[in-house]
Amino acid sequence: MIIETERMILREYTLQDFNALYEIMSDAETMQHYPNPFDLETRILAVIQAETVEKIRERLTEVFILTDGYLQVPKKKELPSTENLRGTYEEMYSNWKNKMAEASGRDDVYSSFMNLLSLQWMFYEIAECIAEDDFEIMDKFSPKNLEENVDVFDQALNKYLAEYEKVGICPKHFESMTEFVEDYEKRYFKEDKND
Repeated sequence: MIIETERMILREYTLQDFNALYEIMSDAETMQHYPNPFDLETRILAVIQAETVEKIRERLTEVFILTDGYLQVPKKKELPSTENLRGTYEEMYSNWKNKMAEASGRDDVYSSFMNLLSLQWMFYEIAECIAEDDFEIMDKFSPKNLEENVDVFDQALNKYLAEYEKVGICPKHFESMTEFVEDYEKRYFKEDKND
């Protein structure tokens, strides 16, 4: 939306505005009456210096919240369809399902966290373009019970599978990412060559 007057133009932020906005909002004098000055450097440093998973999560959340409104460019979302969802479930299943169980078996908190976070980011990426249900899973991450994280992963994957099947896609299950990529290339690159 754009609003114009004789003296000014009001419009939504774009990525090109980030540097100028960052400079203004990082200035202590300009932001003296604002409760949370935009201090990205300090916040990122706090993430790096965090000593526990809880602190990392807390400080990353602060960074994401701080930057979220300034970096988003609104996009028109498509309705879920075979074309825009095809392959996403298989990628999630192939890439992280076994890794979640392996991380739990090794009592590897870092791997469990990173695999769940990767799934969360894939959900975010899909939701940026496609009108999908909300899939928030990181608030359920438990560094003390990795088996619970496997359940969180499985529940999220099953919920996504229901969305997948609503558009008429019959999922395939691959034991590894390599199998998924080989199948994907065989089916979709072969179709492209025949067109």
